[in-house]
Amino acid sequence: MRCEVDESQGHCVIEVSDDGRGMDDDLQGKIFDPFFTTRRGQGGTGLGLHITHQLAVDILGAQLDVDSAPGQGSRFSIRFSIRLSLG
Repeated sequence: MRCEVDESQGHCVIEVSDDGRGMDDDLQGKIFDPFFTTRRGQGGTGLGLHITHQLAVDILGAQLDVDSAPGQGSRFSIRFSIRLSLG
């Protein structure tokens, strides 16, 4: 597991990556769906990435991307503005 944070030009980018099993395109298309899990009946609720998406995109207005391939691990990237608005 690796976590990197970069800040420049009023934006913050947080990247979290691993060297695990990775995901094919079909699986990547479902990971942010509520209650989707590959561990049904084994304790997986399928809410973790759905909640992550809701918080990052809907609350922070961030851009959330995933890059993964079978056998290559996965990389999640969250990019959001850190500029304050003093209205």
